[in-house]
Amino acid sequence: MLFPSDVLTEEQLALPFTVGVSVRFYGPKSGRLEVRASEGIVPAITENMLGADGAVDPQLQTDALGELGNVLCGNVVSAMTNGIGVFHLHPPRPMDPAQFSELLEPNEECVNIGFDEGRAQVRLFLSSR
Repeated sequence: MLFPSDVLTEEQLALPFTVGVSVRFYGPKSGRLEVRASEGIVPAITENMLGADGAVDPQLQTDALGELGNVLCGNVVSAMTNGIGVFHLHPPRPMDPAQFSELLEPNEECVNIGFDEGRAQVRLFLSSR
């Protein structure tokens, strides 16, 4: 099990993000949701999802993070409109860690979450149209 905290330690904040996925959505509001994680988070998520113990294939880890991105995105867009309207979610796409930035962009919300295994970040970008 993973135990989240919204208060991150200095050690957690120092951990770089090594993997991420992006899910684009269109509907009454449009944009994308990104989920980024440090190295120790994704194997733990995957093991929990699959009920597996030990090493899990890297592709399954990417798929598990993508599924988490889908679930989060679906819940967030529904909450933004109180469940009114139809949204279209694109399949999650892996992100290139070289493009990760700690800087916030306009029209962006960000949540950082600490775990014993490291840290994760969820970013929501809304298009201006």
